[in-house]
Amino acid sequence: SGSGTGAYIGSIIYAHSDNSMRFTTNASEALRIESNTRVLVGHTDNIIVGGHLARLQISGTDYNQSTVSIMANSNDANGAYLMLGHQRSGSAGGTTILNADDEVGVIRFSACDGSDIAHATAEIKSHVDGTPGANDMPGRLVFYTTADGGTSKIERMRIDSSGHITKPYQFHIVVNRSGNQSSYNPSQG
Repeated sequence: SGSGTGAYIGSIIYAHSDNSMRFTTNASEALRIESNTRVLVGHTDNIIVGGHLARLQISGTDYNQSTVSIMANSNDANGAYLMLGHQRSGSAGGTTILNADDEVGVIRFSACDGSDIAHATAEIKSHVDGTPGANDMPGRLVFYTTADGGTSKIERMRIDSSGHITKPYQFHIVVNRSGNQSSYNPSQG
């Protein structure tokens, strides 16, 4: 239909064949909501990435189409947030406390190996690091990478709830510096 100075062509289609809702612009499908409430943007079929069939899938043919942006525009010191959460009630809206060592959230970087997108190059995980309680949630952050020739992620570094950093496979951390080192304190244990 025509509108103002340009023409707008778009529609919402209910597809009986798979009970999906399809949103089109300029005669091309832009977004699909499947009957299982999975949302597909930029693609018309589910893609398994890193072993998961995500509820929200965004697919593009360049980095702009494949980027999610969260922008804070408030006139204050607060920035944008990406929140990953976990609770144990088994239903949406619950508030059941987690247990020690429960996984809270994961950022996984999966790459195509020519046959699938099942294996990760790296992963960052957050876990409960001790016994949680009301207003007491100790946490740790663990970093994983996959070695050349492999497909399994290996823990490379851990920051625990006390702030200690451990590296299970290498004691040292390589630092590239251009100036002289002014001090070193080995008394921290």
